[in-house]
Amino acid sequence: MPSINQVRGAKPAGDGRRVVQSDSVLARARPAAELEGSAFLQMLLYGKNRIGKTTLACQFDKPLLLICNDPKNNGGADAVRKMAGITVLRQGEELHGSADVEKLGHELKAKCPFGSVVVDGLQSLEEILLAEICGWSETALMLQFPGKKDGPARAGMKVTMDQYMERSERIRKVLRPFVDLKGRHVIYTATEKDHN
Repeated sequence: MPSINQVRGAKPAGDGRRVVQSDSVLARARPAAELEGSAFLQMLLYGKNRIGKTTLACQFDKPLLLICNDPKNNGGADAVRKMAGITVLRQGEELHGSADVEKLGHELKAKCPFGSVVVDGLQSLEEILLAEICGWSETALMLQFPGKKDGPARAGMKVTMDQYMERSERIRKVLRPFVDLKGRHVIYTATEKDHN
């Protein structure tokens, strides 16, 4: 990163700050470390499958909690298994449905030992919620049905508009504790849906 040199005419103020007596805008720049406010991000990484969303998300402060909602043997968790400082919770293994994700969010909101939290695979969490709302016996069914990219109707599964609307309301409720986390980075990832 290029350095910024102070312009002639900058004089120290009584409190140690430098007062610029120049018409240079660049001379007014200051180190980001001096800025007040939160240094923590809430971010959504959205893109095609297998482009590095999870790997990028796992570059944030450690220790880091990676919450994997993608189906087993899928998603970005495999790409980060050799990275130090990452703890993983996976749907179908340590997590069982949307209620566990919401409960985890409340636990983290009460006391979070992690510097960063990654909620990976929002599109899969939406599918899990839809399966729960529709009463399908296994939430994993929604993640593995034939013709997945064509949607549930193609696979013979009927979903009403009310059920889709309920899914939208419930995903907000499940994610609210994560949105409310303070003092740490929270990164969400979602895979772009292929509508072709």
